[in-house]
Amino acid sequence: MITVILIIAAFYLILGLVFCIFRPVDGLSGISAENITDRDGLGTWVGNSLIIFSLIYTGVAAGLHLLGIDLSNASPSMIVFAGVFLLGQGLIVSYIMGTGKFTKTTALPPRKIETEDESSP
Repeated sequence: MITVILIIAAFYLILGLVFCIFRPVDGLSGISAENITDRDGLGTWVGNSLIIFSLIYTGVAAGLHLLGIDLSNASPSMIVFAGVFLLGQGLIVSYIMGTGKFTKTTALPPRKIETEDESSP
């Protein structure tokens, strides 16, 4: 299980470095390219978020190793479930936390409701 966590951490690290260096923000799901106001800021934000998740997962793996917690008897399906959970958790949190700072607001302006009182002289 520690190996799986370290593989996920390595994946986050590589993906974070790619976002910090190349800023491929067009590939982010849920964000249309025409709504991005600061491409460099968004790429750096996502990249730094992924690098931080990599450091967190490396710390978790190191803690498990130093404390001598053995997860080798876990079933393969549990290892796959934990891996998918960790990957999904990091990506969801990084999108929710910061992408709004670098995109345009697409909400419509508030509507004015006309009543009979306002239209009569």
